Amino acid sequence: MSVIELMVGTSIALNIILLLLVLTGGIAKNLKDFVDQQITALARGQDRFEKMIRDELATARQEWAQANQRLSETLDTRFRVLSETLGDRIHDFSRATQQLLSGHEKHQAELLSQLKSDQKDSMDSFRQQIADLTNMNARKLDGIRETVDSQLAALQKDNSEKLEKMRQTVDEKLHQTLEQRLGDSFRRVSESLERVQKGLGEMQTLATGVGDLKKVLTNVKTRGTLGEVQLNNILEQIMTRDQYEVGAQVKTGSSERVDFAIRFPGSDHVVLLPIDAKFPLSDYQDLVDAQEAGDLTRANEAAKQLENRIRTEARSIRDKYINPPVTTDFALMFLPIEGLVAEVFRRPGLWDTIQRDHHVIVTVPPRSPPC
Repeated sequence: MSVIELMVGTSIALNIILLLLVLTGGIAKNLKDFVDQQITALARGQDRFEKMIRDELATARQEWAQANQRLSETLDTRFRVLSETLGDRIHDFSRATQQLLSGHEKHQAELLSQLKSDQKDSMDSFRQQIADLTNMNARKLDGIRETVDSQLAALQKDNSEKLEKMRQTVDEKLHQTLEQRLGDSFRRVSESLERVQKGLGEMQTLATGVGDLKKVLTNVKTRGTLGEVQLNNILEQIMTRDQYEVGAQVKTGSSERVDFAIRFPGSDHVVLLPIDAKFPLSDYQDLVDAQEAGDLTRANEAAKQLENRIRTEARSIRDKYINPPVTTDFALMFLPIEGLVAEVFRRPGLWDTIQRDHHVIVTVPPRSPPC
């Protein structure tokens, strides 16, 4: 029974007793007894109430301690289970992460290995292409050298044969002239003197013409004009007038004009092949003079100077006249005499360097057929 119920019951009992006393009329008489009884009852009720309170507090403390003990055990159990669960999950997560990293590293290693293999294959293929290109260029150069050597040998042989015929002809004419002079009379001698005098006049005229020609050839602009005239004659013989241009402007806004440009039909416009005539006669003449004099030092210096001149002219042609897609990606340098071209091929690597670095091909007039 709770404390509140006990107090309610006591109050009801006291009220009932008071009502009975009033009804019986003995309230005054028994008031002291009633008060004493009530005080005694209250004292006994207070003692019982205090004892009950103490009992209930002790019971509450015991229940609270038990509840705390059970709560602590429950919390310990749940914390232990939670710790074990978290440990298992962390272990599983670590193991999964390790497996993922291992798989990623393995995949990266495979990709790196494949990349190295592909790079090696590409490098091997590139090396093979370079080797094939080198071998092809070497074969082309060997063919060009053989062609030039054969042409030079044929030219030397042809010159030797012509010189021998000229010597025989001169010897025959001199022999006949001497016989005629010894057997002729004074009249024939006079006629011969007249002819000699006439011949001297022609020689003087020829000497004057040779001097004029030398003056012309010493003029750089005139030498270039002679190369242009020779190149123009060649183009006129092998092409129609609408197949090439004279003094073509290949760069917009530039005042430079190439000597000639061959017209090639393109997909949407005409493509021009620039050809420029060069005639470095002074450099070539210095080389020939040094070789004829047997001066090896001067000949080497002259050859080096001629090589530098050819390189400079090729660079100038590249910068001025090569302009794709208006022109082809290469141009031609026309040298009017074969001796110059022979010197270009004789210099080690000169022809290859000009073609590779400047995209310029050295060309020479075609040989005339033998008479």
